[in-house]
Amino acid sequence: MRFATLILVAGTAASLTSCGKLNHMQDQTDHMAATTDHMSVTTDGMAKTTEGMSKTTNDMAKTTNHMSETTDDMATTTKKMAVTTEQMADITNHMSETTDGMSETTVKMSETTNHMSETTDKMATTTEKMSVTTDHMNETTCTMYASLRQGNTKLSRDTDMKAIRDAKNITEKLELAAKYMQGFEYQVWSPVCVSIASRETVIEQAATELLTAIQPLIHDREKVGATQTSSDAESLYAIAATLHRTNPLQESLLKGTNEKPMTLEEILVQGIALDKKKNAGQLASAAYPTWAGVVGKYEKDAEFILRLRANFLMGYAYAVADSDDFGNAPGTMKKAKRVFETTTIVGGWFGAKWTPNLSKRSITEIRERIVVSLEMSAATRASLKALGIDPMVDQTMVKIWKNADFTKYTNQSAKLKKPTSAEQLQIDTLKALVAARDKVIQK
Repeated sequence: MRFATLILVAGTAASLTSCGKLNHMQDQTDHMAATTDHMSVTTDGMAKTTEGMSKTTNDMAKTTNHMSETTDDMATTTKKMAVTTEQMADITNHMSETTDGMSETTVKMSETTNHMSETTDKMATTTEKMSVTTDHMNETTCTMYASLRQGNTKLSRDTDMKAIRDAKNITEKLELAAKYMQGFEYQVWSPVCVSIASRETVIEQAATELLTAIQPLIHDREKVGATQTSSDAESLYAIAATLHRTNPLQESLLKGTNEKPMTLEEILVQGIALDKKKNAGQLASAAYPTWAGVVGKYEKDAEFILRLRANFLMGYAYAVADSDDFGNAPGTMKKAKRVFETTTIVGGWFGAKWTPNLSKRSITEIRERIVVSLEMSAATRASLKALGIDPMVDQTMVKIWKNADFTKYTNQSAKLKKPTSAEQLQIDTLKALVAARDKVIQK
């Protein structure tokens, strides 16, 4: 381009005649050359700029394409959001309708609740009336139950007591006396309807009846020996010997309560003890049961029947131990009396030995009729001593048992080097019998 310019300048100089103009043109040419150089540089910069702009344009094109794609995605998403928004609007409208429905339902429920409240109040009133009626029915039922229980047991005891007095032998009297003891109301008392008749009350009634019922049979309270033979004496023996008998129902009916089963013997012994403590100022009135007051009131009768019990049981055990092979005895008391008279005449000092007839007795009979009788005799005697009461022991029966000779049986046991189970049981029963005998002959 610069070469072309020089040719153009030369052509122009030939046609010009004026040197000044030529010089002027030369200046202009130089200026144009400089300008051209500047333009070349500028053109190069523009080329580079254009190249950069081209890259930028390409980047912008890519960005624009990406934005276009993004815009399309946004448009799609916007459309979806529009649909979702419409659905939400529908749901919101439905919820609004549902809420309106719930509001109506709530109002109805409120009305229903108010109605139920009124009904409940009426039911409460009815329930209170029913409760009063039920309480009245329960009271009536309890009264009837207590009356029937009392009436039935009283009738049973009255019948048994008459039968005891009418019976002709001690064995029959003993059986009837056992039934009599089991018939006391306290023996079949239960915590049901306790407000009508407490256990303390029915025990008090039992103590009163027993101690007053025996009074017509007692002719002399000093005579507590085991060798009397009158019907009244044998009736007293039977009653005394069965003071420990209880009704099987008593224990089961008292389960789950704080009450403990009691025998008539325990009522008498504990009654005397409590009464003595009360009179000694050692027992507060609140801890003093009413039945103890009854026993204290008839203390001499209680002492009498307990003494009689301790002595008679020794005589009863003897009658069983000395019966024949068939278990026959002419009567417990008659046999005891005969032995007493025989030993007095023959031995003089009750020195005649006798061997209990155990060979024909079963282990159960020996244990339940002989051993148990002697153990109960010793226990009653110990209770009297603990109360500070003279047991007035029948020395005739003590001497008879002291003269009991068990040598025959102890020798047989000694020969058994390796006893069988049955033989060992016999040995143990014999030992128990000797131990019980030793208790009753102790002073």
